Amino acid sequence: VRKRLGEKPGEKELTIFELACSGAVAGGIASFFLNPFEVIKVQMQVMNSSNAARQYNGLIDCVVQTVQKEGIVKGLYRGQASLLLREIPGNFCWYGVYESVCFSQIPEGGTKRDLGISTHLLGGASAGVAYWTAFYPADTVGSQIRANPL
Repeated sequence: VRKRLGEKPGEKELTIFELACSGAVAGGIASFFLNPFEVIKVQMQVMNSSNAARQYNGLIDCVVQTVQKEGIVKGLYRGQASLLLREIPGNFCWYGVYESVCFSQIPEGGTKRDLGISTHLLGGASAGVAYWTAFYPADTVGSQIRANPL
């Protein structure tokens, strides 16, 4: 991916903005793999938090019933738009903040490889805070959509 974006090792490295954009693209792609798991997770959480009769006899039964009742697209991809609204800008922010923190700590004349684990931990923690602070509302809306079949 870095080569396609124009990075040449030892010559031109990607900017923080380009790295953040790469994260946004990755988030968009990942959302299509992530959404079915989110749908099933939320349905199981809702079932386990209520006092009503158990609707599913486990994870596999939940998947089977969801697909039988709603189909693959309407069932397992319910709330996909909200997940895209969380993952694309969320990953943009995550990678942007992570790379910014790491970049700010590179010693003069050094590279990212010169950074210690504490810098990467700080970068990851800061990135996680940026991701969830900005996009928690989209996650809440998505959970509501996934919990309430049409």
